[in-house]
Amino acid sequence: MVDCFRKVTAAEGFGALWAGVGPRMVVVGALFGVSMLSFEMLKLQLKHAGNKSAAAAEAASREQARYASSGAGAKGPDSDRA
Repeated sequence: MVDCFRKVTAAEGFGALWAGVGPRMVVVGALFGVSMLSFEMLKLQLKHAGNKSAAAAEAASREQARYASSGAGAKGPDSDRA
């Protein structure tokens, strides 16, 4: 491997070792940007969906508490048959 580096630098110069790095970095940068944007958008969507389910659970809890405090939940549906 060292021999390869010596031959390339002797024949083409030290800059030949870095040939093609610029265009590759442009491609990698664009791909990284797209993946980061996708991740952030998905994170926001999941957070928004979680907030909806948390609000629904809170509303159900309030409804259950209201039902229990009205006395309807204490007797049960078959308590008047006894």
